[in-house]
Amino acid sequence: PEYLCNFIDNHDGARFLSQSDRASFRQALLFILSIPGIPVIYYGTEQELLGMRQTMFKGGVGSLDKNHFDTKSEAFQFVQSLIQLRKDNPAFRRGDLKFLRDISDGPGIFAYQMAYQDENIIILFNTPRSKQLADNLPTDFDAGTILETVFSLSNSKEEFVVNEKGNLTVFLPPKAGMVLRPTE
Repeated sequence: PEYLCNFIDNHDGARFLSQSDRASFRQALLFILSIPGIPVIYYGTEQELLGMRQTMFKGGVGSLDKNHFDTKSEAFQFVQSLIQLRKDNPAFRRGDLKFLRDISDGPGIFAYQMAYQDENIIILFNTPRSKQLADNLPTDFDAGTILETVFSLSNSKEEFVVNEKGNLTVFLPPKAGMVLRPTE
């Protein structure tokens, strides 16, 4: 799996963002950058382009009068932050993936853990547009372990405590995505 190319859109189909909303788009990007494999970001995704095969530079398909490449845009900065998160956490590149929760019959909580050497990270998603409870997620942490938010789609910085059974319970806001790891 570490050699599989993971992508959310490419030149052969409609761009993900043209078929979905921005929150789901950002969840998808966080997902492909936090699982084993090689994340592939189709050009223009980092600029939130919508057109299939739309070029980034003036004069090309779908961009006749405008250059779209902007390293200061919020979208570009967001993708850069995800790439940095992946670089800073070897578990995303080399780790073993363990599913903690997956709702297979529709939107809900999706959670997994990435472990590599002494690094152990939990990634949580709430895919619907309503607050959800991720209750009693099994972890590999001891009771009382404090997990800090190292990345959140909402930019929130919360801490959570693993309960006496080694489980984690978290209320997740709508369309959430967060990365947790034990504090030092």
